[in-house]
Amino acid sequence: MTGKKAGLLAEPFEYMTRCFAVTEILRAHRYLTGGNLTNEEAKRLGTLTGEQLMAEARMIGAAVALRQQVETAEAVRAALAVDKAARGPETALKS
Repeated sequence: MTGKKAGLLAEPFEYMTRCFAVTEILRAHRYLTGGNLTNEEAKRLGTLTGEQLMAEARMIGAAVALRQQVETAEAVRAALAVDKAARGPETALKS
């Protein structure tokens, strides 16, 4: 592929990368905060390169994964507590 053709493909790829990254950042931000980006945050995203946006998307994706793990752990902990309460007081082992 010639340099000119490679350049023509790079532009749409950069655009698609930016769109993907921004979409993922917005989704993750809504999940983590329950709201939209502030104007300042949106402006900051607009100044980032595609590579920087992808790094930002990876970082916020890791934060989402961590929050999901915490939520899962809390749900399991609550389910165990309900199960334990339903079984009643534990009796001592008889020998």
